[in-house]
Amino acid sequence: MSDNLLLQKLFVSKTRVAVLDIFFAKNQSLYESEISFLTKISRTTVQREVIKLRNIGLLTVSRTKTRTFYSINKKFIYFPELKKMFLK
Repeated sequence: MSDNLLLQKLFVSKTRVAVLDIFFAKNQSLYESEISFLTKISRTTVQREVIKLRNIGLLTVSRTKTRTFYSINKKFIYFPELKKMFLK
């Protein structure tokens, strides 16, 4: 995926920015219901966004018996720049 296309996919919606903001602020693994609660965005909408972010490689997934956790992929090509942007 080209860098330009990747950036376009990152900042396509306010919802995606809100979800990313929570991940950078909390700096920990989160599950969908928790993200939904913290952002005040419906779980279905959060689910769509985390799938898209996972598909471009910005989020990673880990599973327990009952939950799916998402976390920021610190190896993502733009991780350092995004971290600076979201923590300003």
